[in-house]
This record gives sequence, C-alpha cells and structure tokens, in this order.
Amino acid sequence: MKCLLQGVLIKTAPGTTKQVIERLRQTEEVSYDIVTMIKDVKDLDDAGRFITEKVAKIDGITSTETLIAANI
Repeated sequence: MKCLLQGVLIKTAPGTTKQVIERLRQTEEVSYDIVTMIKDVKDLDDAGRFITEKVAKIDGITSTETLIAANI
C-alpha cells in the first residue's frame, strides 16, 4: 500500500491557533504540530542559518524538517 504524504498550510483566526493544533493532534493522520513558511531569506544558506540560529533554539521545539519548493 502506497502512502500519500501531503503538507497542509493552515491559517487560523487570531487567538484560535492552540485550539486548532489540539484538535489536529487528536487525529491519527496528523504527524506534525506546525508547518511554517519562511520568507525573506536570500538563499539556502540563509534559510539554514535562520532555522539553526532562531527556530531550533525556541523552547519546546523537539525537531525540524525543511521542505524546499523548486520551480521546475
């Protein structure tokens, strides 16, 4: 059986993010808590620095995976 993996970008109304995350965690199909978009980085090195120097140092983050979109 093939597994189809999809990312879903979700915007929430102000003040509802925690509630939405908790509801999503209750489903067996969701394996990540947060997907975030990084903007205003110059290149992959700049993105890597942002992830390692800022994102990964936030208390509570246990791991990250980076997805790169290519314009082919």
